[in-house]
Amino acid sequence: MEGKQEHKTTGNHISQVEGKHSLVVKGDLARKVSGALGIKVDGDIVLESSSRISLKVGGSFVVIHSGGVDIVGPKINLNSGGSPGTPVPALQPAVLKTLGDEKSGDGSDSGEENEDSGGNCVTGSGGDDRGDDEDEPEKYTLQFHFTDDDGIPYSETRYIAFFEDGTQTRGNG
Repeated sequence: MEGKQEHKTTGNHISQVEGKHSLVVKGDLARKVSGALGIKVDGDIVLESSSRISLKVGGSFVVIHSGGVDIVGPKINLNSGGSPGTPVPALQPAVLKTLGDEKSGDGSDSGEENEDSGGNCVTGSGGDDRGDDEDEPEKYTLQFHFTDDDGIPYSETRYIAFFEDGTQTRGNG
């Protein structure tokens, strides 16, 4: 694509990449965050620069460069005081996937499915959501209320709810 591209999202923007994500910028990269910035990594974090790396908060800063490390601040605690912050958690992708555009109506997918009396497919440990059972207090009723951006409820919309434990529930709302 040539020229300029602009994108504005007025609500949350959540992306999930189920593979590698690579970004190459042939110029400066700038990000401005009005809230907190959280980065959580299971592996190593490597920052490499040909000139220097700076961390700055107020009048205090740490600069790492080829000539050494500069630490400036009104008080420097080395092996004493302070505590690490907690990264901002990532928002999870939506658990609802609309099936309105799905052309295959055979209902086949991975996982064990059971038809309930309402024509919905219930899978995995989502359990029986038709009522309480005093002998099994761990069972619960799941209820979803989905609306569009104007607050109008979706009606007669096929869906699959994907849960963290890998189970799925199909229905028609």
